[in-house]
Amino acid sequence: MNETTFIYRHIYHKIKENIFQGKVILIYGARQIGKTTLLKHLRGEYENVMFLNGDEPSVQENFSSRKNSNEIKQFIGDSKLVFIDEAQNIEGCAKSIKLIYDTYSEIQIIATGSSAFDLQNMMNEPLTGRNLSLYMNPLMLSEFQTTLDHKSDIYRYTDDMLIWGMYPEVRLLSGEKRKERLLQLTNDYLLKDILTFESIRKPALVQNILKILADQVGSTFSINSISNDLNVSRNTVEKYIQILEQAYIIFRLPAYSSKERVKARMLDKIYFWDNGIRNGILGRLTDMDIREDKGALFENFIISEKMKMKRLFSNDINYYFWREKNDQEIDIIEEDDVKKIKGYECKYNVDNVKTPIKAPVEKVEVVNSKNYSEFLAD
Repeated sequence: MNETTFIYRHIYHKIKENIFQGKVILIYGARQIGKTTLLKHLRGEYENVMFLNGDEPSVQENFSSRKNSNEIKQFIGDSKLVFIDEAQNIEGCAKSIKLIYDTYSEIQIIATGSSAFDLQNMMNEPLTGRNLSLYMNPLMLSEFQTTLDHKSDIYRYTDDMLIWGMYPEVRLLSGEKRKERLLQLTNDYLLKDILTFESIRKPALVQNILKILADQVGSTFSINSISNDLNVSRNTVEKYIQILEQAYIIFRLPAYSSKERVKARMLDKIYFWDNGIRNGILGRLTDMDIREDKGALFENFIISEKMKMKRLFSNDINYYFWREKNDQEIDIIEEDDVKKIKGYECKYNVDNVKTPIKAPVEKVEVVNSKNYSEFLAD
């Protein structure tokens, strides 16, 4: 691969299936995840297309809620397909989109946004029932495999993916350029949405919370413990963690129990949507053979891949972890729509494990560095 390689994404096909089907298409995802590249690629497949950059002042002026439907139509002219990139930066953008939707039904609008807290809040009420929301993740394993001669070649990249993650541009770069880009993503682009969010008063505190979560990835986390360690209120820690979730940096994996009352009081685990971002936050980009966290990295990678699949394909499978009081544990409990469950352990270098005595499953299968591609096949 090289820097000009276009990697086909699963979301590309979902957009194609739903374009000109009577819905505004909203694409959410972190910065630098490939949304703009995707839109530009789509633009080349249609005629009468307009591409609007929500960062540009002229777009902010001409597509704002201060304009009526005639004025907006005059601005977009004869365009039948309108892409709005970084739509959250346009004041009242949702109302303008609603005007177009209600007045000119033949026009298809596709809008993207990096900031979930801005764009979702902006779009929810005006576009209720009028939109299709899609989520763009870091590259999925199966997407990266399309760039290889054979799917099985993926195992040559295992350690590389665990260290550098799956952001498209990072995957296409190498050497010092790759390191510089990943650290730029970690310290600039991804934190930009968080640190400019109106509720954030202490940027250093957010970064400290991120470092604690990154260092404890794959472990249960306690809001109270983080609160005590950083000498801040429990509510502040909870609020900031929710913002990190909304910014597509972390996600929670709940504990499994057949009893809802028990499940409600159990601690969650925190994982990162991307291994590279996790490693960049901690400044740990060393080779795997000298790392002590390879097990945690492998576990984060496998579980994040499963969660990407769930979020993109909206399947009916739910994921949990299981833990007993005596610290017996299963990394992944997979529950389907008929409540049938399976158990999996993520072990970088292990072939077999014993099923815990009180486990909710009869057998625990091992996902390791030699078979994970089959486990993650979709």
